[in-house]
Amino acid sequence: MIVKDEARFLAGCLESARGAVDEMIVVDTGSRDDSVAIAKQAGARVLSYTWTHDFAAARNFALAATKAEFVLQLDADEELAKGSAKAIRAAVGQAKDAWLLRLHHATRLDADRAAVVAGHADARVGDEQNLPRLFRREARYAGAIHEDIGEWLHAHGGRLGHVDADIVHWGRTAEVVAAKDKAELNQSLLRKAAAEESGLLYHGYLATELLDCGKHEEAHAVAEEAFGRLERGLVPSHHSALRVALVRIDGALRRGDLGRVAATVQLVEAREGSHRDLQHLLGEGYLAAAIPARGHARARNLARAIAAFGSAIDKAGVRYAQAFVSGAGHEASHTQRGIARLLEGDAAAALADFDRALARRPKHRPAWLGKAEALVALDRAKEALAVLDGRLDETPDAWVVAAAALERLGAIEDLTACLRAARERVSKGYVSSHRRRVHLDRAAALASYQGQPIVDDSPMGVLGALLSRRPLAVEATGATFPDARTLLDPLLPNLLGLGRGDLAAGLFEPRARALVPGIVDEIAALAARRGWNLGDDGEEPRFCLEGDTHACALVAKMLGEHPQIRFAAGGTKVPVSVEPMEGAVSVQALFAEPRRAISEIYARLGVPFHEAPLRAVLTHEVES
Repeated sequence: MIVKDEARFLAGCLESARGAVDEMIVVDTGSRDDSVAIAKQAGARVLSYTWTHDFAAARNFALAATKAEFVLQLDADEELAKGSAKAIRAAVGQAKDAWLLRLHHATRLDADRAAVVAGHADARVGDEQNLPRLFRREARYAGAIHEDIGEWLHAHGGRLGHVDADIVHWGRTAEVVAAKDKAELNQSLLRKAAAEESGLLYHGYLATELLDCGKHEEAHAVAEEAFGRLERGLVPSHHSALRVALVRIDGALRRGDLGRVAATVQLVEAREGSHRDLQHLLGEGYLAAAIPARGHARARNLARAIAAFGSAIDKAGVRYAQAFVSGAGHEASHTQRGIARLLEGDAAAALADFDRALARRPKHRPAWLGKAEALVALDRAKEALAVLDGRLDETPDAWVVAAAALERLGAIEDLTACLRAARERVSKGYVSSHRRRVHLDRAAALASYQGQPIVDDSPMGVLGALLSRRPLAVEATGATFPDARTLLDPLLPNLLGLGRGDLAAGLFEPRARALVPGIVDEIAALAARRGWNLGDDGEEPRFCLEGDTHACALVAKMLGEHPQIRFAAGGTKVPVSVEPMEGAVSVQALFAEPRRAISEIYARLGVPFHEAPLRAVLTHEVES
């Protein structure tokens, strides 16, 4: 190993490696702390080296100092995990030139080592990486920074294997990164190396370094320049384009350029083979394109997103030499596929994906938000609220999902409070961008419950136009909005329960069928879920209700006694009134004693109460 001022970690590193190696060589490049003394005390051979701003040169100096047949390379801020020594010694008996070990980045300095290796969310940053850390002594490093033995392996036809061994890395913790503050130095070295190279290696390192530092525009420009070389065939075949591709895709996703995402994935996978990182990001691109789309475009992009995330998940067990997208193939891909399935209308499959994500990372916030949302869609609103309990945070998402659950339960006052809280947090941004539409739809539904439907060309706005019988600008173009039908539950039941049957009547008029194809079938399905019978047996209804404001809302109360209802014109009109009027059934009586009031209706019709089910009618004839 090479070290400079690593007294904090050096003793632990050397102690962890003791059982795996026969000698320990520490090359010091100018330490001013106790690193040299600590290394000597641990039994290491310590050599001095004058630093030349070239990491590969320093490492090659260390390699030249040993006569061992095989070398294990560690950095001072790393430790070999327990149980790894035996696997390392067994590996060198195989006919290989280098072996990949698993590297795990700890989240904090007090993290449990076993938890880091196991990948617990609060212990490890991102996924494991597979790096060539065990190799023949003849290997040589290349690269002034981010040095590796890749060029040597390619030149010598190196045979690469895997070792069932793990390294815990402490240097990615926030405390250590802040203390070393190497970002500007690294970028300076990488800019120089990128300017001198003919391939992609340092362009990829520079682009990712810039991206990690928040310098997005410069990072994307570096990636585009490098990718141009790749497209012109100017890059050596053994130089991986993965880093450059991931940064280029990041830029394309930020701009909403799905075509560039797909083209990038296609070119790199044709060159290097399919990779779970690329498939996951391709899925992200299709999902981002699906969220604002409608109709066939939405369905097509959702299907493609689900397929891409599935491809990433299928590759979860592959050990890649390079993998950078945290959770790709695992919790991130399951979560995003769950969202796509949810938007596609398959809430049960979505819930299974969210549960798989949480099985791997129990605290994965996007997954438990998705799980709560799927439970709402499955009409399990109370379970959804239990999932959200204690998780209403400073982002709007949890409040929006809670609002949707409360709406399902008919808790309109609590719905109002949740939407107010979500609105106050919109500036924080949504965890998943599709919830912006969910938020707007819930706010529009609340406006309808308050008797002021919002009218626009969104699916909920179209329902608002039907509820309020107001014109819709795009109506003259013949546009239809089949997606709107999926929003009827819980809108229609809540309108009836709140006494807004006068608004609900607009959903059963011919205009509704023209604007929202399939609305009749959706209402029938909703009725079936709610235990209502909306079937049409060809008979005319025996009576319909007409009269004062909100008369239609009585249906919701009456269904408790007679769960059978017809929506049609015709039949004997039975007057209903808030104020006393001759021959009318009072609203108060229907709400207070529905069975008795209905029996009075039957008596007037000359039909025994027990022989005929109630057949009520909501039509455009029923007015406020």
